[in-house]
Formats: sequence, C-alpha cells, structure tokens
Amino acid sequence: MSVTLRLAVFALCVAIAACAIRCPEDFCSTVDCVVAAGENAPPCTANQRLNEHGTWCGCCRTCVTQLEEGSDCGITLMIGGPPPVVECSTGLVCSRDTRTCVPESVAEEEEAEDAE
Repeated sequence: MSVTLRLAVFALCVAIAACAIRCPEDFCSTVDCVVAAGENAPPCTANQRLNEHGTWCGCCRTCVTQLEEGSDCGITLMIGGPPPVVECSTGLVCSRDTRTCVPESVAEEEEAEDAE
C-alpha cells in the first residue's frame, strides 16, 4: 500500500472518529473551564477574539488568535479535532495551496485556476 493511500486512510479514520464523538447530557456541568481552556482562557489580547463556545462540547469560552496575512494556517485545514485556537483574520482565508492566510480574492483566484 502506498504512503499516500495510507495517509488518506488514516485521515479518513480520524475524521470518522471525530464525528462520532458526542457530548453527554449535562457534560458541561463537570468541566473546569480554567483547565479546559488552558492558555487560551480569557481575557483575550488585542490579536484575539472571544469564542463563547470554544472547547469540546462548547462548554467554555476561549480566545482565538487572529493570524495576519502570510501567517502559517495549515493547522486550520485539519478535519476533526478540538475547536481551533487560531484562524485567519477577517477578510483572509487559509489557502490550501500555500497553507498561509491570504485575502479572500486570492483564494478565489486559486480555486478558479484549480477548476480549469
């Protein structure tokens, strides 16, 4: 089995497992938000925004770091896993080609080129 195929199968398994996780009723009453949010606990800094439901099951508030144009955003392209703690700033998106934050218009041009 090729390495690419193995990686694809692994990614699919991770995505399926992440989708299978369900939050039990009253789960949030057992969560310590200081521990769950960790270093991303409020108060947020100037380059962060508050996510009211930023931990597993949406129990706790977290701060999401806003990435600038050109910043590495590859981690945001992952499927599944915990809620993100970084994202591209308003008006920017993560380019699948460069794995960096680019203006939305640039990403649209990349998608159009890929479709050709």
